[in-house]
Amino acid sequence: MISLNTLRSFESDLFTVADILSAYYSTSKKYLMDDLIDDVDGMIGYWASCNDCSPSEIIDCIDCHLNDTANFKILKEVGSGGGWPDCLLKIGDFELFMDWVIND
Repeated sequence: MISLNTLRSFESDLFTVADILSAYYSTSKKYLMDDLIDDVDGMIGYWASCNDCSPSEIIDCIDCHLNDTANFKILKEVGSGGGWPDCLLKIGDFELFMDWVIND
């Protein structure tokens, strides 16, 4: 889990796409792409559906932008999941909607 203050810090220009997705998937940057490929039927599939594209397009875009500065926004601090903030990570032309489990 992550704190709301850490999520807020992700909105700065100090974090990369890899930083955000590694935190979201609770994995290291070393294993991030493997975890994303294994998640084609999970969030990757959801993001592909939301963006009207294939899961492989989402994975390829993420892979190309891993070291780019993240364009991350908190949309609602108390999101649709109750205390789980609704957030958005923009990567290339894709919008990845996320809800985060926080510990505060």
